[in-house]
Amino acid sequence: MDYKDLANLIFPNAKPISYYEEKYPERNLPEGAMVVRFAPSPTGYVHIGGLYQSIICTTLAKQTKGVSILRIEDTDQKRLIENGVVQIVEAVKDFGIVFDEGMINETEEKGNYGPYKQSARKDIYQAFAKYLIEQGRAYPCFATPEELDDMRKKQEAAKIRPGYYGVWATYRNLSVEEAAKKIKAGEPYIVRFKSMGNEERKIRHHDVIKGNVEFPENDQDIVIIKADGLPTYHFAHAVDDHLMRVTHVIRADEWLSSVPLHLELFKALGFAVPKYAHTSAILKDDEGKKRKISKRKDPEAAVSYYHEEGIPAEAVYQYLLNIANSNFETWKRSNPDKDISEFEFELNKMSVSGAIFDMIKLLDISKNVISTYSKERVYEDSLNWAKRYDKELEEMLQDKEYALKVFGIERGTAKPRKDIAKWAEIKNAIYYMYDEKGCEINLTTDGNIIAIDRELIVGSESLTDDTLVCIGLKANYVHPSRGVRNNTCGCQDTYIRAWTYIKDLQDFMQSGHIERDYYRVTLVPSPEEGGIVGCSGSAIVPDENSDGFRFQFEAGSRVELYAKPVQGYHFKGWKEFHTNEIMSISPNWSFTIKKDMDLIGVFEKDEAPIEQFYINVNADPANAGYVVGAGTFPKGTRHSITAAAIQGYHFTHWTDSLNRIVSTNLQYDLVVEKDETYTAHFELDTPVIEEYNVTIITNPADKGSVSGGGTYKSGQTAIIVPSPVEGWAVDTVTASGGNLVDNGNGTYSIVVTRDLTITVNFKEAIRYFTFSIVAYANGLVRYKDINDAWSQWAERHEVTAPEKTIVTIAGKANGGYEFEKWVTPTGANLPNNENNIIVEEGLHRKVYTAYFKETYIPPETHIVNITAGSNGKCKYKIGSGEYSEAASSHSNISVTDGETIEVLGVPDSGYSFEQWNIGGTTSNSNPYSKVINENVDFSCTFVEIPPEEVTITVGSDGTNETRYRIGDGSWSSWSTSEHTFKTAVGSIYSVEARAVGNYKFREWNTSGAKVSDNPATFTAKTGTNATHIATFDQVIMRTLTLTAGTGGKCRAKINERWSDYYSGTKTYSNIVDGTTVSIEALADSGYHFKEWTDSGAPSTTSRDIVMNDSKSIEARFEVDAPDKFQVTYEAIPNGSATMEGAGTYNDGDTCTIKVNVSPGYTLNKVLVDGVKITLNSNNQYSFVVEKNIKVTIECDLIPEPTHYTLTVKTEDEGVAQGGVGINKESNLGVETAEFEDGTVATIHATAAEGYSFGGWWKDGVKVSDDVTLSVTVDADKTYIAKFTQDPYLELDKTSLTFEAAGGTQTVNVTSNVEWTVS
Repeated sequence: MDYKDLANLIFPNAKPISYYEEKYPERNLPEGAMVVRFAPSPTGYVHIGGLYQSIICTTLAKQTKGVSILRIEDTDQKRLIENGVVQIVEAVKDFGIVFDEGMINETEEKGNYGPYKQSARKDIYQAFAKYLIEQGRAYPCFATPEELDDMRKKQEAAKIRPGYYGVWATYRNLSVEEAAKKIKAGEPYIVRFKSMGNEERKIRHHDVIKGNVEFPENDQDIVIIKADGLPTYHFAHAVDDHLMRVTHVIRADEWLSSVPLHLELFKALGFAVPKYAHTSAILKDDEGKKRKISKRKDPEAAVSYYHEEGIPAEAVYQYLLNIANSNFETWKRSNPDKDISEFEFELNKMSVSGAIFDMIKLLDISKNVISTYSKERVYEDSLNWAKRYDKELEEMLQDKEYALKVFGIERGTAKPRKDIAKWAEIKNAIYYMYDEKGCEINLTTDGNIIAIDRELIVGSESLTDDTLVCIGLKANYVHPSRGVRNNTCGCQDTYIRAWTYIKDLQDFMQSGHIERDYYRVTLVPSPEEGGIVGCSGSAIVPDENSDGFRFQFEAGSRVELYAKPVQGYHFKGWKEFHTNEIMSISPNWSFTIKKDMDLIGVFEKDEAPIEQFYINVNADPANAGYVVGAGTFPKGTRHSITAAAIQGYHFTHWTDSLNRIVSTNLQYDLVVEKDETYTAHFELDTPVIEEYNVTIITNPADKGSVSGGGTYKSGQTAIIVPSPVEGWAVDTVTASGGNLVDNGNGTYSIVVTRDLTITVNFKEAIRYFTFSIVAYANGLVRYKDINDAWSQWAERHEVTAPEKTIVTIAGKANGGYEFEKWVTPTGANLPNNENNIIVEEGLHRKVYTAYFKETYIPPETHIVNITAGSNGKCKYKIGSGEYSEAASSHSNISVTDGETIEVLGVPDSGYSFEQWNIGGTTSNSNPYSKVINENVDFSCTFVEIPPEEVTITVGSDGTNETRYRIGDGSWSSWSTSEHTFKTAVGSIYSVEARAVGNYKFREWNTSGAKVSDNPATFTAKTGTNATHIATFDQVIMRTLTLTAGTGGKCRAKINERWSDYYSGTKTYSNIVDGTTVSIEALADSGYHFKEWTDSGAPSTTSRDIVMNDSKSIEARFEVDAPDKFQVTYEAIPNGSATMEGAGTYNDGDTCTIKVNVSPGYTLNKVLVDGVKITLNSNNQYSFVVEKNIKVTIECDLIPEPTHYTLTVKTEDEGVAQGGVGINKESNLGVETAEFEDGTVATIHATAAEGYSFGGWWKDGVKVSDDVTLSVTVDADKTYIAKFTQDPYLELDKTSLTFEAAGGTQTVNVTSNVEWTVS
């Protein structure tokens, strides 16, 4: 049985995981789209943190054009609440959050990746759990709750890390067969993941929010499938996130520590890991200490709280978005008219530490949000809220027309009113405008009450604008901008009092608002004896009353408040009088004043130390019973006192120190409030009953019987006789009262003075069994008993031991013998000398026998050492065995006397075996064998194989000379005779030729191969004696006779060297035929150059001539004529240009020259008598001739264009698979051509029969699949054509039939053929 069999046994109906991979394919979404999920459990109200998570998820999904999923994690079936899913859906929907996929009520869902409720995905989880079992990464665990509890206690006692891991994972290594046996037997089990982690190793992980984090690896074998078949969160989320193709898991940072486990799960399942983003918790400031906002302590933790308070969902949404990305507030301020969906939310900008939940900040945002509402929306939203939470406000708002007028005050202006933060404040804000609802307004300046209405206030002439008045309101509400005073105005006690100036009151009654440049702050301590309150700032009107509680400040100025508690009190915070809202908890609070403020400084009395009181307990009569519970306890402690009567008495009641009956129970539970004495009262029993019953109880009931029960007269002795069944014994005997006596003979006695219950507990009896251990011959035996003590050695022992204990048996051989085996009572052989025997019933009167055999004396052995010298190794074999590995030495080889060892020397490359040295003798045999009858040392040596040499011959035609050298050595002497020398194969040598006389070197000829390099370098090849012959061409020599006529001089340049100018004639001989020679004429003063005498010579003073025969040339000069001048020119280099216009001119004539540049040159500059001139567009220039003029023309040689080599070849440079060509189709293995830089050439590839072209490759990279390819030759390039063999059908038929849409066609097969069907 293997893992797959076990998996099929556990999950026989599970589908393969490939089914689900196909059912839930990868999503077709744009790049960067996020798939996110909100996965709450329907176990209670929706937490503000859940709303926070859902806002983040849906925002990111919309922003990236991704998908948001609402997935319900309901695997913990015990904690589910009724309609829990609907509560979740409706709660987030109230805040404008709708998910793209997921549950829409308890039973319905939308989307293609469901089910979206985990309890409906049971089959999916079991398929993946089955896969893990098949892979050996999960297993059934049969640990009971009791086993797990015991394990936990042991871990706690040892102070080690708790959990199911390592040695504590007791069922982890249960064999497949054992596990299957337990399952088939019906034992309950769960499925655990088999972790491969090690807590001592670390893993590093990047969290999108937290950054790089490091954890120990997971090593816990966590539960993945519970007993009810449903998964745990760890396993379910991995499977669900994978199949729903979630890209980003956004969850609270309480799950951060689970990352190592989840990463290991994803890896074991073969899933890609999504990106994790762990959000920090929303915190609460609890008296200066930060803690998580709590479901149990904080009402604002529930999403329903915001509905009940009437805070608009839009405000809560914006506040939570600002907690998530703190730059949202700045963006919203800069973009007040933009929809918040346009805000670009970023996960990596979320805070690493938790944000403090700031109710004041939320209400400020809420005021801003409500200030943007129209009066119609304020009316509708506040009315809808009032219908659920405030019936009185609902009644006030029935007059819609009037309510719209009230709500329209200062709304829709540039600076709209911001006095409403939540709908719960509406009633306070507008109540005074509803007189008919209970607002009777009264004014007083002198203590008299004047009942007036709105019109009377407006029209009053008896009150000036600056008259300070007190408004009394019969209702329980007062306008928030009015200050509150205590008992100073004469208003009736039933009125709430508010002081103001009459001008403000009149303005307000007329327009609904007051425009002024100051505001008032009213401060009141509560309680008054708790401390003092005050403020500082720029007061503009002093307080006219003695209590000092009201202050006035310039609008927009800073106000600084202070609160100082008296001894025994501490400050709690500043509270707004009208709303009871806590504004600040700081005793020193500063703010910018923008409205009237009525504030209460709240003080709280310090807690008094807890008082301690003494509780005393007595018994009455004192000797009638026992009482317990006396002691000193803190006030308010719940405490119990207990009474117990002695024999002959019974308890009646408890009384206190005033003798009041406080309880008739033996145990009295009380609350400690003062020092107190309680008395337990007892009464004597009335001796009426003379007979009593003795009842017998046995446990277990079927494991024995007991005699002695029945009815006894008072004072009689009952004899109790227990009789256990076979295999059982008496454990304990107890009586419900009286003194039970153990008689020591298996019976018990008790004096009967009351009804008694005798309980007899039986236990399994300890049984003893006896077996024998025997030494068959030639040895002794012994055993170790349960006290861990060995018996003496003997030939036989009778062993008696308790059932289920372990007895160890052992044997010892006599001299010349050794232990062989134990034979059990069943005939089985035990090869070990010591064996542990479990004592059981089947062993009784049985025998274990120890056998011994003669000691084997091994034959004599000898030690052999084998060593190889340098440049080789050695190996050996003994007898007909296999050779050992080759090594430099083999030491301490044990060889039995008389066996043959064969040794073999293995030389390194370039070496050969020389000889074996065996203890002073040598042998050239390899391998070498020897019969071993003593210790022997072998060693072998190796010699270098001399390198192969070849003979090289170097010669010429016998007239010219040659020489040679080997490697970088010295050259031999020049010689017309042959050189012959030897050199090693692979060595490099050079040869050089030198012409003598009228000869020039042509090439080296080596067995028909010709090389034009001189010197030439060759490599000596194995088996080849090479001959290199230098060949020469005879050179024709020419003679030049150059004469300077009267009036001038000449010179010549031969082999790039000019001679000096000379007069007369000079002969130049030994000029190689075809050499170009430059000649130049120079006129003496008073003369000018006239001409060269050879036919067709140019008129320039310098020229080049080609010596294709011997020549005799004269330069002639003329005497300058009076008023006649010469215009001559020189081209540099010679022949690079010619000039029209040279010749003889009269003094004052105009000469026009034209420069003609020869092909292959470009004009650099023109100098007239050394002065640079500029030619016109026709390359002409004119000047007046007044003396002999020399024109110098300097040209630049146009460089030859750069050429590159293009090479094309097949992959094997052969033509078996195909051929290549350049600028034509060819069937060549290699073709090379040279091209001018930038030339575009075409390369062709032609596949041979049976092959197809596989592409052009250059520098190891495939560049084209085209058979014909155009390439630019701008460097040396090589292209390789690759071919692939065509697939063929090997047919044993003579015809092949094709079926196609057009019909059936049969083709005869007579040779290899290719068909194309289109």
